[in-house]
Amino acid sequence: MSLFYSGNQFELGYLKCKYDSGKIDLGYAEVGGVAVLARPADGFERDYDLLAHLQGLGKEVTAEELVSLYAAARSDQQRRLVLALLAKTSKELAREAARRIIDTLCAPGGQGFESSVARFKDLLAAFADSDNRLLANGLVREFLEKGVGRVRDLAGLDEVVALAADNGAFEIIREPTAGALKTLPSRLPFAESVYAARIFFKIDKDVARSYFNSIRFDFREFLKSETLTGKLMELLRELSGVAAFLPLYENDALYGALQKQSNDVRVAITGLFDKVDPALAAVAYNSIGLEPRELVFRNPETLILLAILTDKYKHGKTADFLAALERAVVEYDVPYTKAALVEVVGKLGERVPTFIEGVLTHDMNSDCRYNRNPALLLDLIADLAPEQIRAFESYFVKKASLTMGILNIIRDKDKNAFQRVLEQVFVEAPQRLENASFPNDIMDLTTIAPAFSKQALASMDTLPAEIFVAHHQLAGPKPDLRLVRRALIPLLNALFTGFLESEKKELSEKQALAALVLQTLVDRQPATFSDEVFVLDKLVTGYFNENRHAELSARLADREKIHAGLRDDLDELSSRRLLRRAVDLYGLLLTLYLCAGAAFSLLYACNALVPGCNFSMLNGLLHFGESVSTFVMATLVFFPAGFVGIVSAQILRGVIARDTVTPDLRTCVENHDRGYRTAPVPELEPGPQSAASGASGETAGVISAG
Repeated sequence: MSLFYSGNQFELGYLKCKYDSGKIDLGYAEVGGVAVLARPADGFERDYDLLAHLQGLGKEVTAEELVSLYAAARSDQQRRLVLALLAKTSKELAREAARRIIDTLCAPGGQGFESSVARFKDLLAAFADSDNRLLANGLVREFLEKGVGRVRDLAGLDEVVALAADNGAFEIIREPTAGALKTLPSRLPFAESVYAARIFFKIDKDVARSYFNSIRFDFREFLKSETLTGKLMELLRELSGVAAFLPLYENDALYGALQKQSNDVRVAITGLFDKVDPALAAVAYNSIGLEPRELVFRNPETLILLAILTDKYKHGKTADFLAALERAVVEYDVPYTKAALVEVVGKLGERVPTFIEGVLTHDMNSDCRYNRNPALLLDLIADLAPEQIRAFESYFVKKASLTMGILNIIRDKDKNAFQRVLEQVFVEAPQRLENASFPNDIMDLTTIAPAFSKQALASMDTLPAEIFVAHHQLAGPKPDLRLVRRALIPLLNALFTGFLESEKKELSEKQALAALVLQTLVDRQPATFSDEVFVLDKLVTGYFNENRHAELSARLADREKIHAGLRDDLDELSSRRLLRRAVDLYGLLLTLYLCAGAAFSLLYACNALVPGCNFSMLNGLLHFGESVSTFVMATLVFFPAGFVGIVSAQILRGVIARDTVTPDLRTCVENHDRGYRTAPVPELEPGPQSAASGASGETAGVISAG
């Protein structure tokens, strides 16, 4: 209760953690240099914050509390929080709590010993960043003495040996380790051989080399486990550091063994050797196949690694690799994306546009017969610059399997190239454009839109490819009329057939729109399309007959009513905005006028007061109020308020007046002179004027002042 009433922010936070139910927000992240959780959840986090507050506030924390909190942790992150808290306690408390945690880690049963070693390493890391770092060596020795008896396999023994070696305490476990290895057979499975070689390297390096030799050509096993691969890499580095063991592989033997492996295994092994011994990596690289079919990997990361190795071991001679990759993309199904290929090209220091040109050129030179990786090829084509698009127009025409995809891409990049490719495809293989359509950006239907419904207009959002062909030809100075007829005749036949097959022999809305579009085109060459012009004119005229005129007139009248209502609403809205602006301007000017009037009224009131005569706060307020009311009465809005102010000032002036009859001028002068004589007069230096003239000047001054 004392903390509640007189405690500081952190002490109140401690009470929140201990007694508040539900969610809490402390509003800070540390107490006295000890980290706390600003929004602790119930359970472990609340308990942690309690101990952290106690430690940060300098209160007593016991080893039992720290060990209990460590046991309550359910994740490595929570355990690291407790260890960081423990490491910042006093030396004696930290040692005692650490020993108890070591007893827990080394107790029989529970998690595997490898997990215990990992948690003990977290303990050492926490101590290494604290003032208790000198306790680490003693804790390592204690952990090794208590934990070595729990080791049940080579993996656990390897962890213990690595921990001891890293902390300079291997001698403590040398004899137990040697005793455990005495009965070890000379042939072991791959993983056990790796662990045995690593352990024996600390005891007997020749035996370690023997175990390594028994597995050194099991290259597929090298890559099965990421953890085991890391330990194997450490073993390779250790063995490479012994001059008597070099070389670890004979060149011919290594090359021959790798030749028996798949290409992706060769690449992966070369990548491993590259981190240990570049000479071995160079031999391994020479075993990698660089033919197009051998560059098809299931994992794109393998191709990226191969590109890195190629740039390193064949620097300046990467053209063959890129040429093979270009062929692989064209001739084989590859799981690569454009991003992966771009990364590969970048690792080799080459230009991406050049690579894309190489891929498309090889596809064109092979007569586009492979038709592999369509999505990837379209992604590459989408990266072409306009000048590159023009250079590959013949390829686009030839690539039948990607015609529509290519047209959609180049249409947004180069309209002229799109028209040329479209027309060439239409000339050479019109069947590839069957039912093809593109967004309408050549026919403006704005003028006829009121005559048609939204659904009918929506049908014209895209136009058949033949319309684009005919429109482009007819827009030129010398149109190819044969090509235009080839493009338009099928569309005209479909329109005329639909009309003749209809029961009422009339056009639908969509057909009428199509007829108008076709009529717009054939009207440009009436001599060539005389029959078509005549028929289309009759169809369109028949569609807009008297009944249709009445229907359109009614539709236009309805739209005009809607538009008229909208115009009225817009006019009203515009008037409101204009009136609002006028009112705002008038208010601004009125405010400036009243502020200026108040300033002038204050100046007038100050000048109207005469000391000894009417010099009082009430008279000043009367003068000020009367003057302000005059300014206010001059405005139209506040005229009543100004009038009331002036009348009120006059009435108040009459109430406080002491004289009932206004005295004449002589009386005023005498009264003023009498008040002036009784007031203290500052001494003045005598002037050259006579007393009479002085009196005369004084009287004149009084009259002037009055």
